[in-house]
Amino acid sequence: MVERQFSKLYTGVRFPLPAPKVTEINRKLQKVMSKYLQVYISAENKNQADIILNSLLEKKLVAGGLLLNAPARFWWKGEITDMNYYNISVFTKEKNKQQIIDDVKQTSIEEVPMVWFVEFKGNQELIKWIDSII
Repeated sequence: MVERQFSKLYTGVRFPLPAPKVTEINRKLQKVMSKYLQVYISAENKNQADIILNSLLEKKLVAGGLLLNAPARFWWKGEITDMNYYNISVFTKEKNKQQIIDDVKQTSIEEVPMVWFVEFKGNQELIKWIDSII
């Protein structure tokens, strides 16, 4: 293997240093440049919320999630509709954004599955946890 050499100026003396491996540099850059996202996903019922969340977890597209249930009111097909609704709140990285959208479209029973993303900066423990999984 051919290894490129770098030189470093130190008190007037130059000495060779081995070049860092490109994969190591890329890994460090990706970690520094990662954007972390909280994703909200709609579901009509608990069973559907479980199916969506489990699919995302099994594919390691998300680190984990919360199932939130509350009454909802919205316009649907020309009428105001009331129903209990589920929101799935999960944590991920920006690189998984399109895969999450595609997976939800495949697993959701809704005509209009709702998926929205909020970028966040979290405490070190949360970020390390996400990094350890994704």
